[in-house]
Amino acid sequence: MEKLELILPFYDFKITTEKFIALLDDLCDQNKSYENEEQSNHFKILFQRVSNEINEHLKKSFNIERNYFYMTFEEAGMNQFYIPGNYLALESIHQRLIEKVKERAKALKYIISVLEVCDQILGKLSSDLIIERENFTIRKKQDFLLKRLSNLKDEYNYPVDILFLGNGIKEDFYKEFEKIYYDLDKNQFITGSFTSNKMLANLTLKGRKYVQDVLEKENNYLISILQTKNRVVKSSFSGSKEIKAYFKRLISKDLEASFNDLDNFIIENTNSWTNLTLQRGRYNRIKEKQDKAIISNEDVSIEINRIHKSLLNLVDDLTDKDIKKELKDIFNPSSNG
Repeated sequence: MEKLELILPFYDFKITTEKFIALLDDLCDQNKSYENEEQSNHFKILFQRVSNEINEHLKKSFNIERNYFYMTFEEAGMNQFYIPGNYLALESIHQRLIEKVKERAKALKYIISVLEVCDQILGKLSSDLIIERENFTIRKKQDFLLKRLSNLKDEYNYPVDILFLGNGIKEDFYKEFEKIYYDLDKNQFITGSFTSNKMLANLTLKGRKYVQDVLEKENNYLISILQTKNRVVKSSFSGSKEIKAYFKRLISKDLEASFNDLDNFIIENTNSWTNLTLQRGRYNRIKEKQDKAIISNEDVSIEINRIHKSLLNLVDDLTDKDIKKELKDIFNPSSNG
């Protein structure tokens, strides 16, 4: 599955799904007490009818063959309702059925919450954003996943592949999502479960702290650097040799860090940002070939040198128009005396 698509607009899907949630809630409220087996059977028939309608709704809503959302709804409450060899009184069976209905209503709310953090489902993916995410490094994909998980309730595990595919992020090589999962799990940033057909994750306290302490401060790193005593900028950016020297030193030391820092600095949809995106794409393709051992070390070195040169030229050509809005005041001569 290369991407996740909702067949109808998300708003329409959400409205229909919320109507089903209300229907399940009403069904529970009306059947919390019953007087005989006939009433209990009637409740069971109504529940099955509603469940069948919901199943059809979920099946028809997505373009994917292995429908995670349909399976999530189907499995909700199963472990609470069916216990082999455990013969219960009618009252207990009825109560367990009510609990199953409640769990299925929760499952529908869960499905909506997952889709609400999927930019592709919400129609928020511009062509530029698609290009940017296609060129994400492994590290950036890991950070992206952690950010998305931080926007979800921590009482559930969430589907890793759906969070990637629903945001326009595809696998660059075989089992890449699995590698991302295992690396984050090894670093204790996530917890969850992994089977042959499911990869579910949730943020740990350590992972949430990482998001708060590191990722949310990324865009402020240049401000803190430039506001130190020895880095006061007294001219416009075009005339600032210091910050360009900073980027050039970084390019010579760490290309991946250079891509990340320049991305935090350069405003989107400019020629410089497009150039940066193209260079990052070149770099990712070279690294992929290197990982698969289908390119010689000599050719890798040649290509990396070309990228170095392109990035250095990009830095030389940066002007005030390339700076993100939140950073412009730093380079305003009037604000620095």
